[in-house]
Amino acid sequence: MSGYLDAGFLDQRVTLYRYEASVSGRGTPIERYPEDSIRWGRVEPATGRESSVGLKEGTRIDAVLVLRDDLVVGNFWLAQVDGLLYRVLAPLRRRAQGVRYYLLQYAEEALPTTVAS
Repeated sequence: MSGYLDAGFLDQRVTLYRYEASVSGRGTPIERYPEDSIRWGRVEPATGRESSVGLKEGTRIDAVLVLRDDLVVGNFWLAQVDGLLYRVLAPLRRRAQGVRYYLLQYAEEALPTTVAS
């Protein structure tokens, strides 16, 4: 194998938090982020060339997450890497064998809402 799947390239532990939304009996929206999994991956700085088609105009892209393609990460999930918390904005439409790319934005404000399971 070569490229991203070489041993050592996906060298960061990524904790993924799944997004769950519901409504309380009183109609109050409830958002939770239970821990989904811990995977090996890589967070790279955004280059400015990433396509943000379909995202709201002016959306800031701070980084790109690279994971093996055996897991599909949903929009609004959270990814924590090296103590930094990111919100997953969308998958990046980039072709690569064996990996998936996701657009990330810093999400410090979401940290108190994470729930480890």
